[in-house]
Amino acid sequence: MPEPGDANPNSHPDVAARVSGWLDLQTDGWIGALVGTYADPRGARVLEGVLSQALRLGARSAIRERNYIDRDYRSEYSAFYSAAFRQTPSVATRLHFFSEPIPSQVADGVEPATLDSLDLTYLGYVVIRPIRAAPVGRSMLAVPETHQRALTCIARETINLFGRDFEVSGFPFIAQDAHFGVCAHADVWMVGYYSYLRHRDAPRVTPAQLAVGSHQQRARPIVEAGVHLPEMREMLYSVGFLPTTYNFKSDRGRHRPHEIAVRYLDSGIPIILAHGGHVVTAIGYRRTTGLVPRIELLVHDDERGPYLQIGDAGIRYGAWEAMVVPLPPKVWIRADAAEMRAKQAASLQLATTGAGRHLNSAIAARQFHWRTVCVESNEFKSTLQTRGASAAVAVHYQRMSMPRWIWLVELIDSAAADHEAVVGEVLWDATNHHRGGDVLAWRLADQFRIHEPWEDGRTVPVNVDPASRMLPMRPKGRTW
Repeated sequence: MPEPGDANPNSHPDVAARVSGWLDLQTDGWIGALVGTYADPRGARVLEGVLSQALRLGARSAIRERNYIDRDYRSEYSAFYSAAFRQTPSVATRLHFFSEPIPSQVADGVEPATLDSLDLTYLGYVVIRPIRAAPVGRSMLAVPETHQRALTCIARETINLFGRDFEVSGFPFIAQDAHFGVCAHADVWMVGYYSYLRHRDAPRVTPAQLAVGSHQQRARPIVEAGVHLPEMREMLYSVGFLPTTYNFKSDRGRHRPHEIAVRYLDSGIPIILAHGGHVVTAIGYRRTTGLVPRIELLVHDDERGPYLQIGDAGIRYGAWEAMVVPLPPKVWIRADAAEMRAKQAASLQLATTGAGRHLNSAIAARQFHWRTVCVESNEFKSTLQTRGASAAVAVHYQRMSMPRWIWLVELIDSAAADHEAVVGEVLWDATNHHRGGDVLAWRLADQFRIHEPWEDGRTVPVNVDPASRMLPMRPKGRTW
């Protein structure tokens, strides 16, 4: 496959430098030049979308890593392209983007590239497959400034270039290769790679594992009819998730789709949305104000590019038909069920004291609202004091036995600035059943009680200040 700067009528002499392996992105037309070099009309839209995001990030230069051995593309090559009649290269190209112009000692290729001594802002990378119909492979770009507050699912990746480590935080992206995999494979890969980067014990999944495992007729490797939601659930299950599905065609009246999505996105759990035979991955959201307040979702669309709002991905607001949530292995109960049980338990407990009944009345009057997130218990404990927990609260929460994952149902003062004041919370065991079982703990009004499952179900009351407030829990994962 030709590189920029080769004898190729589509290459741009001002953009590419063959010998040095670096690209000057301060010239007009560099996106078109790269798209013309690496993609045909079928693969142009998504490659242009990815490169446009790099431009929005402020990329002024790029270093091209030739003959890059990419684990994910190699899996596709080994399982599919190596056996095809038409010869396809087994190596890819990786582009690394920077905010600054490339220094001369890197560009000339004569002296060692001492990147450790240079003040460079790394913006991420894009792996380009040698497949002109589907050039965009594993990619990780930094989050655009306009979306930084909206992104809730974020992981950090370390990249080595010329012997120096660079870090980039964002959400991984890949496009379907259009031959061996479809959009469902791309979306499952994205949530799988995100989980791998964010959690220490998640498996590293390749596109070939997903594509081969989803073929009903394994002797015929090309996917012709796409992948249905049950098959996508099986893919997620096979790589370590416990997927749950919301079908909004049949139960839209019972569920509020956007509010359901927010519970998972606030937990750092991406969701896969289905619409019109296509799926996208939602990775964040923002609440808009105006005559009709809305929840606008931030998505990765493997056919258009990363970090798009739902409308930019070709899906009308609220038009999605189903939602698949890749829950971690030890989260057995869904967000809405955990919240319902926690709220029921809270209402019953509050009715037992005068201060509790007063709080119940305030909740009914919408002076307070509930917010539900799924969080690892060790992260919940480690953030208690930074979020403003009193010593009496922190010392008991830190010492109580908890499962790895908990559903944290927070009661928030609706009048507080940016809804930052948590006046109480209910902790629900993520492996508990929604029809029974006791809450792990609750701190509401003048009540603070901890359930001790190893002490014959004994509930321990603790004296606390009912006026104390905390900041909301915002799960960030170990690698932030």
